[in-house]
Amino acid sequence: MSLENFSAAAPRPAPRPTVDTAEMERALTRARSEAHARGYEEGAAAAMAAGDAELRMLLGQISEALADHDIGGQEARSAVLRALHPLIRSFAAAISPALARAGLAHEIADRLDAALRHAPQERVAILVAPEMAERLRSTLAPGVDIRPDPERRALEARIVWASGFDEIDLEASMAGALTAVDRFLAEAPPAEDTRKQTHG
Repeated sequence: MSLENFSAAAPRPAPRPTVDTAEMERALTRARSEAHARGYEEGAAAAMAAGDAELRMLLGQISEALADHDIGGQEARSAVLRALHPLIRSFAAAISPALARAGLAHEIADRLDAALRHAPQERVAILVAPEMAERLRSTLAPGVDIRPDPERRALEARIVWASGFDEIDLEASMAGALTAVDRFLAEAPPAEDTRKQTHG
């Protein structure tokens, strides 16, 4: 009589990592709706907190899927990044305007401080979009000369003094950030290229 050797049985293949894209889509929808409802009135802290909570949930799902199944290594990560490219970009595009509007006063304050150090004896004025003037007056220090300028967009400001000026364009900065997101996600090589690099 012989005993069966169970130790020789071929190991079952590990399951492929899965990502609940439907839940991620719902999370992004909630993030967009909440950011739109709040607007910039609640400021950067509230927008950042909401965005951070949703982003942590999305990244948590991705991390769990990849950590539980060590198959494909870089191939799996590349596949997930490619699949999530539209969702991640949509998320970034949804929350960045609220964050930029909330951060405009902080950026102006930093640039204004630099201008006053550069030209302490000169009078400094800040030109902003008319719809932003009152909000910035209530946010910045009393006595700051804020002037509505119809030529400015909501996320732009121009700080002027007798001997110079400084431009702020958070729309351009926001566009640059989204471009960086696209560039990062586009760097994930296709699965076939990854297999070739791995197996030669």
